[in-house]
Amino acid sequence: MTISKIKVSALPAASSYVGLSVLGIDSLNNSVKAPMSVLQGNSAYQSWLAQPGNAGKTEAQFVEWIRSAAAADAAAAAASKDAAAISEANALASKNAAATSEANALASKNAASTSETNSATNATTATTQAGIATTKAADALASQTAALASKNAAATSETNAAASAATVNSMLPTAMNLVYNERITNRNTVAQKITATLTPVNPRGNVLFLGDNLAVTVFPDGGFVVNRVGQSKVHCIPTDNTSLYRTITIDVVEPVLRTVAATSLRFLANGNLRLT
Repeated sequence: MTISKIKVSALPAASSYVGLSVLGIDSLNNSVKAPMSVLQGNSAYQSWLAQPGNAGKTEAQFVEWIRSAAAADAAAAAASKDAAAISEANALASKNAAATSEANALASKNAASTSETNSATNATTATTQAGIATTKAADALASQTAALASKNAAATSETNAAASAATVNSMLPTAMNLVYNERITNRNTVAQKITATLTPVNPRGNVLFLGDNLAVTVFPDGGFVVNRVGQSKVHCIPTDNTSLYRTITIDVVEPVLRTVAATSLRFLANGNLRLT
């Protein structure tokens, strides 16, 4: 027997479910066939009619019910969506409120930190100002101390100057006595000197002698030598009180014999003649 093969697509299309069968496998894994009517089932309209209260209703009512159900489902979906949106909005509002609360807490913390910073800055400023005031006070005290020290030094200097002046004044000579030979023989080889004594006694005792270098030459210490016959003037000047100066005269003469009487010569103890 020859088996002819044909493509499914080449088979004619059925016009009805009646008489059609389907092939399958049952629960025991046996190949079976079943009529198509078994698998056809009820339509949606038939199922709706089987529900309580729908018996005898028309297909138009069924369509209206479908539309109403769809609208109700749409409304319920919209309501659900709105509820979800409201819930989401509430959640967002709650989140925003939490963020606002956190921001307020942070702002409060920042304000507290700023207040602490300002307090620390104020304390630092106060400390700095106190340090500046202390420095100024110390400078003022140092200035006053320096001024007082300067004033004391000036007073001490004045006191010392006054004491020194008093000492000097107490040492100034008030009188001068001169001892010298007013008349000297020419060619006299004996050392000559003008001796000055100041009253009161001055430790320095400075007297300056100035001569004209004519008959005698006078040295600054009062010593002098004979130059020739004649007369010289010598200025004797106390350096501590020049108002006491004196001008003296020294005569240089030729040697002559001294007499005792008009007819008698004068001799020295050793028998030599006495010359003037």
